[in-house]
Amino acid sequence: MASMLVATGDASAGAPSQDLVPLTGEAMRGPFAKLSAACADCSASMTAPERRVVPKPAAPFLEVRVIVSGDLKEKPSYSTPRRHYLAARLASGWWLHEIGYAAAATGRNESTRMVSEQRLETADVLPGGGAEILVETKETTHSGGRVRSQIDDRHLHICGVGTSGRPSCTEVHTYRFVGHMADSWDTTVSFLKDGTVVQAGEAGSSHFERIYVVRFP
Repeated sequence: MASMLVATGDASAGAPSQDLVPLTGEAMRGPFAKLSAACADCSASMTAPERRVVPKPAAPFLEVRVIVSGDLKEKPSYSTPRRHYLAARLASGWWLHEIGYAAAATGRNESTRMVSEQRLETADVLPGGGAEILVETKETTHSGGRVRSQIDDRHLHICGVGTSGRPSCTEVHTYRFVGHMADSWDTTVSFLKDGTVVQAGEAGSSHFERIYVVRFP
């Protein structure tokens, strides 16, 4: 199945007539004076360099990167998962938001879960508040027990600054594959000039489409 794509579009092209689904951002944790204060045991993500830091982020962001908790030399478990965070610095300080976690099976019936960042960027895709942060994550879960299976998921995390001046994040679940088409989907996300966000693609044997309006408090 094709990977998730993000595009910008013109609202004049005509969005489908249907109810808008609100996506309200969850406040990021912070502010912290230093990144080490936000996560004392965090280090750089193991994904490709261009997917774990934005060299020149767009305003209002001063620094944007992905960090992970724990010792990268140690195997994570469900009791001590390796958590992936989006870390963003504004004039007010550092802010943190969890975007996924990894854990390896330690028992017969536990699953192994892996997460990685596929893209990380800042772009002005929504009206007001300056640029937004876009992070695409990929998750793979191998089930435990006698019957082995694999589930693949992708999420697009959208983070921005609202009128409160506090950054917040929401997400769209863009891709899921469970080994058969009936319960799987593959969608793209488009940002229209009227501020709406359109998710469209294939879900099983049907076409899927949903229109969101993102709100950052």
